[in-house]
Amino acid sequence: SAIGWAIAFVLFFGIARSCYCLDGNPGDCWCAGGYDIRDHTPAALFYAAAGMASVLFFWATTFAIFQIIMMHEMSDDLEIDCFLRAMGHSAQLPGQMLTVAASLVNIPIVVYLVFCHDFGLLRVHEYDDSVREVLCYFVSVVVVILLVRGYWSTIPGMIAAVYKAKGKAMAADMQALHKNAVPSAGFDPAQSET
Repeated sequence: SAIGWAIAFVLFFGIARSCYCLDGNPGDCWCAGGYDIRDHTPAALFYAAAGMASVLFFWATTFAIFQIIMMHEMSDDLEIDCFLRAMGHSAQLPGQMLTVAASLVNIPIVVYLVFCHDFGLLRVHEYDDSVREVLCYFVSVVVVILLVRGYWSTIPGMIAAVYKAKGKAMAADMQALHKNAVPSAGFDPAQSET
């Protein structure tokens, strides 16, 4: 999330546009910044999404570091278990913030692909440059394919693999526990599986 924060932070502060005009003449100006997004509404959307993502990435990183420090203060697994139970759902807060921030970063990407004055899909056909047009459409299609693959295939697959691994590890632990259990009066390990 620290890398995400750095990227969102640069996007957030880079969307600002500065113009310098000679003698107050709006026709004689030099403007810089803003990622060449000249329309006000898309620039505002870019700014808002990048700003929210930057704040969320920052706090996700900060809260995750606090949790790591707190867990290092625990002396054994029982204390860690009690700590995580005491935190409840707030233990998941850094991950939730990271997920929302990662989703918000896609908004400036799409705004840039569509509304950039020189390379955006809305205006690229206005230039008499077929290479520029082909490259702009190619990059846009690749970005859409990567986003779709990431959000509908790769990320859910990774999450499924995590929980599948947890399930297999728990089953192996239960099997080892039952093998090593010393039967006491009235305890049958075979019946405890049901």
